[in-house]
Amino acid sequence: MKRIVIALAALLCLVLAANVVAQDQQPVFDFVLTHQIKPDKVDVHNDAMKDLAAVCKKHGFSHPYSCYSANNFRWYLLSTMNSIGDLDGMFVEMGQMGEKATGEWQSINEREQESLESWTMAVYMSRPDLSYVPENPRLKEGEGNYVRWLVLRLKVVDNEEKINDILRRWAALYKRKGIRDGFWITVSVIENDMPVMVVVQHARDEADYYENAKHIHEQLGGESEALWKEFSQYVRSEEVINAHYVEEHSYKGNER
Repeated sequence: MKRIVIALAALLCLVLAANVVAQDQQPVFDFVLTHQIKPDKVDVHNDAMKDLAAVCKKHGFSHPYSCYSANNFRWYLLSTMNSIGDLDGMFVEMGQMGEKATGEWQSINEREQESLESWTMAVYMSRPDLSYVPENPRLKEGEGNYVRWLVLRLKVVDNEEKINDILRRWAALYKRKGIRDGFWITVSVIENDMPVMVVVQHARDEADYYENAKHIHEQLGGESEALWKEFSQYVRSEEVINAHYVEEHSYKGNER
């Protein structure tokens, strides 16, 4: 019964959120796996995740994923899906791959379990209608290997359009000022502590992000500060996650 209730709640959140996204800005979904790694087992975890990517390539796994190493011994796997229904197919195919790669799969699982303190899974939906993508971005393709996730745990409100309106005005401000660094908004569909919104920004590295953030702050001036003051009344807590793309753990797909 509990599983049914959770599934229905996730479906309801999905329907409500999808209804407010414009038809020409269809969202995508990110399956997010988070590993909390034991500090003395980082090398064990790294080896296991490299071997997992190799097994996926060997057996032609049809769900590419990107991996990130973050502060506080956390590690993330993100796999983008066109619909939330793709999640079941991904798990089924992974189970089939495990049956084919029996010995390798067992070794990966054993090392993964040895290296972890905990793990969580979640699904997020992109909100392109609330995001800002510059026409002439500062970063070239492949330069944004540093990612900053601003995780905002929000209050339940009677009208989420109040929050969305602030974000749209924020995106409009960025566009009006000609800011060349964008931000991407994703919202929780399945999470342990909902509702959650994540603001995603990229840079070459952490130093590049903070140096550029100073320039953006100067360009936006008091208007951005006023928007944050208006927005912050809906925030329960916030967390900044600084992460870097880990190519050797990631799987680009069997076509590449």
